[in-house]
Amino acid sequence: MLTIWESFWLNEFGAVESHARSDLHFARFDCEITKIRFRGLAKVPILLLGDDSPQMRQAVSPFIAGTPSASLGIILCLTAGAHEFVLTASSLPAARFLVLSPDDVESLVRHALPVERLRHFLLVQIPHHRLIPYSISEPTEGAMFVGREVELQMLMYEDQDFALCGPGGVGKTSLLRQKQWLLRRQRDPRAKSIVEVDLLTCPLNLDHAARAIAWEVSPSKRASDMTVKGLGEFLKRISRSDPRFEDGPIDLIIDEADEILSLDRRTHEGEHVYPLMRQLRFARLHGAIRLTISGRAETARLLNDPNNPFALGREGDQGHGVQSRFKLLEIGPLNEIQARELLFRPLNDLGYPVDANQQVLKQKLGACGGIPIQVQSLGLDLANEAARHRLFNVAS
Repeated sequence: MLTIWESFWLNEFGAVESHARSDLHFARFDCEITKIRFRGLAKVPILLLGDDSPQMRQAVSPFIAGTPSASLGIILCLTAGAHEFVLTASSLPAARFLVLSPDDVESLVRHALPVERLRHFLLVQIPHHRLIPYSISEPTEGAMFVGREVELQMLMYEDQDFALCGPGGVGKTSLLRQKQWLLRRQRDPRAKSIVEVDLLTCPLNLDHAARAIAWEVSPSKRASDMTVKGLGEFLKRISRSDPRFEDGPIDLIIDEADEILSLDRRTHEGEHVYPLMRQLRFARLHGAIRLTISGRAETARLLNDPNNPFALGREGDQGHGVQSRFKLLEIGPLNEIQARELLFRPLNDLGYPVDANQQVLKQKLGACGGIPIQVQSLGLDLANEAARHRLFNVAS
């Protein structure tokens, strides 16, 4: 039974990630519904309920409790008894679960466009505000991510250290998250070696930064006592002892690095500056890490500084400045086609009357300048306004 449903979901809606128990009573599996751009569909737990039995009833409460609040859950009832139990006796939280009756399930399977049918069920049962996928607070990944194909290929497949540079809101963090999402979806073993460290809220102190990095790599007493001087050896030891990194080095991503890089550049350790970067360079030389650093102007400044430990030296007469072991990726605004896709496709999925408002939407989109966070803000405003005035078309 479960194999059939996994196959159906994989073919019609997206990627099935895992499954648990499968018998006549119930089956549970997880899925990424990538063909509908609604919030909460990045990883959807699905419960398939069979015969009306004590085992079936006992499966419902743990499923509800185990569904993350940020995720939607889907319950497919194959019998009338299961459907009645879920609706009347399971204390189902409002607005977080889609429940399909046996007739609904049959119509989903038999429909010529199952994705549209599922979209219809979601729009009918789940409040529209709960489904709006635009966000100016969280990085974008999965089906909401658009563009950056060349940069993604480089990040995923080149054996190279990278420095991502670009203004705020242009999508640097989203690009890094999309790399991780794609590797997980492809079941690539390299996904388990990625360690992301966000230094945005880190105190302006190099030892604190070293502790933040060490803790994300391997939380322990030693990590909590870390100083800059011990970071390189720590990374070297963990890369050789932790099973997560047996297939390759720690894929270390340091995001929002500007303030720490600025401090590192101004900190002297004997005759040298950049003590934190020197430790990361030590770890890189010993094969312990692959490094990606993301930030704004300070990241580019690092690459142009001949004193940074990743610099190769000056080109002098050729006027090429400093050569660096980092590959520079400058992230700019989305082009017009990409910006339209980011705005229009989720609006279409939500049932927004895009065709009737093409000219107005184009004008508003033009004012965003291709900056993803501004496009998302526009989409959020439009979707909320449409939800307030019930403008969405929910027809399947």
